[in-house]
Amino acid sequence: MLAFARSGTARLLRASGVLGLRRAMQRRRILILTYHGVLPDGTGHPYLSRNFVERSAFETQMRFLASAFRCLPLSEVVSLLVRGRALPERVAVVTFDDGYRNNLTEAGPILKRHRIPATIFLATGHIGGGVRMIWPERVAWALSNARTDRIEIDLAGGRWAQDLLREQDRERASRDLLKRLKRLPPDEYEPAVAQLE
Repeated sequence: MLAFARSGTARLLRASGVLGLRRAMQRRRILILTYHGVLPDGTGHPYLSRNFVERSAFETQMRFLASAFRCLPLSEVVSLLVRGRALPERVAVVTFDDGYRNNLTEAGPILKRHRIPATIFLATGHIGGGVRMIWPERVAWALSNARTDRIEIDLAGGRWAQDLLREQDRERASRDLLKRLKRLPPDEYEPAVAQLE
């Protein structure tokens, strides 16, 4: 019954032109896909899978993007907007946060094959400092690999405690702690991250 109602509703919306109008309105919008990194297939780990996609999934996404959108560099889209120029229809932009090496080694060949430009935002504070994780990754890694069923740390404003019995608990704890820490200045979140580690 629910499927019938849904399909009936969809037919009604199509017949009324509402869906076509919605699509027409969105043609001049910008689709921005933001990634952190791309990993070889089969390397999934709860800590890594949160911010990275596997190569085959990225390949599929980029193939679709290249076939359905006009992929432009972020700088070109910004330039058009600043100058008050009209955007082409169905524009897409691909960006990467933090500047992981796999942006070049894994994502790069796929982007090149599909002729999709990408913008990489580097975590400049890490340049020249050797290989070390950025603090959100340190939090996720610590909670994912903790050898305890419960964790407690001191945060500005009180004590933070979470159970870590199941993988879902660890993911929930990671999201919650990151949300709390992102509200703090570095001189307050760094001691909490060090305590967690």
